[in-house]
Amino acid sequence: MEDEVAKKTSWTAIVLTCQNKKSAHAFQRELEIHRSKGFISKDVLILNLEDPKGGVGSGGATLNAVLVVTEHLSAKAGFQGRDFPFSPCGRFFNTLPAKHAIHADESKENLCDGLVSNFDYVLNILSETLSINAPPGVWICSADMIPSVAPDSRIDWKKYSDGITMILSQENVHYAKDHGVVKLGEESEVKDIIFREIEEEIKSCALNNGKVPVVSGVVYMNTKVASKILSLHVYHPLDACTYYGLDNGAEPIQLSMIFDILLCLAEDVTESDFVCGERSGSYGRSSRPGTNRDSQRNTMLMKSARAMLWKSLRGVQLKGVVIENGKFDYMKPSAECYRRQMLNSIKLLNFSGVSFDCNRRMHVSLCKNGSLSDHDGPNMDDSSVVVNSIVEDGIKIGINSVISHCHLKGQITFGSGSILMGLSANDMEDLPSGLSFPNDLCAMYFNVSLPRLGVKPKRVPVVFGVHDDLQVRHLLLRE
Repeated sequence: MEDEVAKKTSWTAIVLTCQNKKSAHAFQRELEIHRSKGFISKDVLILNLEDPKGGVGSGGATLNAVLVVTEHLSAKAGFQGRDFPFSPCGRFFNTLPAKHAIHADESKENLCDGLVSNFDYVLNILSETLSINAPPGVWICSADMIPSVAPDSRIDWKKYSDGITMILSQENVHYAKDHGVVKLGEESEVKDIIFREIEEEIKSCALNNGKVPVVSGVVYMNTKVASKILSLHVYHPLDACTYYGLDNGAEPIQLSMIFDILLCLAEDVTESDFVCGERSGSYGRSSRPGTNRDSQRNTMLMKSARAMLWKSLRGVQLKGVVIENGKFDYMKPSAECYRRQMLNSIKLLNFSGVSFDCNRRMHVSLCKNGSLSDHDGPNMDDSSVVVNSIVEDGIKIGINSVISHCHLKGQITFGSGSILMGLSANDMEDLPSGLSFPNDLCAMYFNVSLPRLGVKPKRVPVVFGVHDDLQVRHLLLRE
């Protein structure tokens, strides 16, 4: 390991999956912008794939992605994720307080100093740390997390080059209660994968230090296994995860990457438990048998799909590698989580040793009396994170606030812990002078286009408390 030279990974293709066509167009445009700026090589195939139909799950989306990217690469060679309220293009393109930088030892064509998104950060971690010296293969990465990996972390790929490897972090039992937990054997083979189990069951997976291996959402598979998974698209009912089957009238099915495709490879999982759904289904839970014909048909369809997965993939080696100095923080759709992650992002970026310039005030213009000012101007605490914004004098912002993509003006006070996103100068003119917002308030503006609203998008304000739970079911009570 010590004699090997670390070499940045070169990618053949980058594929991002999403659930609907509108998101696919926006994400594809983001990827093209990144390539035009030089952050992605011109030779890399970039694709954004809409799921062939709603509800195919992460495993189904992966199967469809492997099929489509194989077709694109073959043609090129001459052969024939969930909403996120704090970023219009979702978690993966959430803007971080950093920018790309050209260093003295680099000569990257067309590289500019654009703002860094979570996509850039994750790609950097994969390319320059986790995949160093890895053999050719397919990498699958969740778009729902922010990684934190020490730059000197290295994986001994001589031990993990066969089959599939899950990248894991080590966490305490309390944290692991809300995440997928992996039970490892003496040779790092995956014995079991559990989700939201009781504390005793989680502790049974503990490492020697008392912590437990937790799923990160990053998976590597070698080319041989990727080819085997590709072949699944011709088998019913697994073809229903791809456009290939849906175009032929198949009913869509939902497969989880972790709790369907990978779970069937865990050594301690039995065929009967897996196929019947005792250990599989959505997030490893059994699907309750329905009382109507559609539910019963779906149950039988899922059993058939899991049986085919077991028959086709059982025996493929599945291992897990624990990144000792690494964490993978899930980006929950809550304001509390978003604020915490943005305020801590500078620390994470610096810890991971990425080649970005990081600052709590990134791409920010401070104005005093209509002129730019480097020091004087708005009353803004250094603890706050401000990204891609103009802040004029008269604005007061409390401590530990997060501001992104705003033009703030007027005599307005925002309390501590505020989250402001997408506020324009015109939006601010509608606010009365001297207005003070309370602490822990989230205020955002969106351009919304709906058929009944006319041709032009409408500006829609959204305001709620940072501690509000946006996922609580709304009940309409009538007398």
